[in-house]
Amino acid sequence: MRKSTRVKRILFTTLIILILFFILRYITISKFQVSDTEYDDSKVEVHMIDVGQAESILIIQGDYTMLIDTGGMFSGKTITKYVSSLGIDTIDYLIITHYHNDHAGGTARVIARMNVKKIICMDPKYCTTFQEVFWYVDIKLSQVMNNIFKFKNIKMENPYDENNNLKSIQLGGAVVDFLAQQIDACKVNNKSLVAKLHFEDFSMLFMGDAQSEVEKKLVEEECELSADVLKVGHHGSVTSTMMDFLKEVSPKYALISCGKNNPYSHPNSFVIHKLKKQNVNIFRTDINGDIVVTSDGNEIEVDTVR
Repeated sequence: MRKSTRVKRILFTTLIILILFFILRYITISKFQVSDTEYDDSKVEVHMIDVGQAESILIIQGDYTMLIDTGGMFSGKTITKYVSSLGIDTIDYLIITHYHNDHAGGTARVIARMNVKKIICMDPKYCTTFQEVFWYVDIKLSQVMNNIFKFKNIKMENPYDENNNLKSIQLGGAVVDFLAQQIDACKVNNKSLVAKLHFEDFSMLFMGDAQSEVEKKLVEEECELSADVLKVGHHGSVTSTMMDFLKEVSPKYALISCGKNNPYSHPNSFVIHKLKKQNVNIFRTDINGDIVVTSDGNEIEVDTVR
């Protein structure tokens, strides 16, 4: 029994050493050289980057940028290449919704290649649920990343202010409100940071991997959930997008980040059925590739690679 435990510890230690090796390797890589690009102050752009069975979303408003999540462990290269192709080398805010690999795995590569000014994420001391302890790599990822943030002198904040109220962020002419992050939730996905983007009369709701329990609480608390665009929670899993919640949001468009032929059957056919029943236009990265939503605060345009 002792031998088995010793072997497990050795394997875990080896894994963490490998993770640190690759992270430190990324940190030493020089940044991309990009051209200066000026973006229209009168519009907001939301780019859902195709990172397979993972998630990463870039928001651009004028000269200001926000990146929500960094995909999986090998998504960093895809993300930095995509962002750099837009003439961007600075991320004003990097939001990590929660510490699962498919949402935070590419963080090391992103902060190595891009000028990240500020990171907003959950304090790792709240990673205490059985699921997080069980998923050893995820909890170690959170600890390793926080050490890297300190090493790189990147300012890190949690989404709550000193009065324990969820913050709002000014992003140029847009505002991003944080609506939820249940740090004491039993399910890791329900610790996802939920945010809503406002730009004049345009709005978009970002659900991370939040599941039905979070959706129910948002509805019960009578949060202002109505939005033109819904970033569907948990990659379109059946655990999310309850009908009562969907009716409150009443979106015109729904965006789903998922990989082709993924082993989880995301998005779930029942979720797609509910979206269609509500006459929502659906866009998904496994079918459409990169998805770009552009709005002048009134009109909305959706462009896709495929």
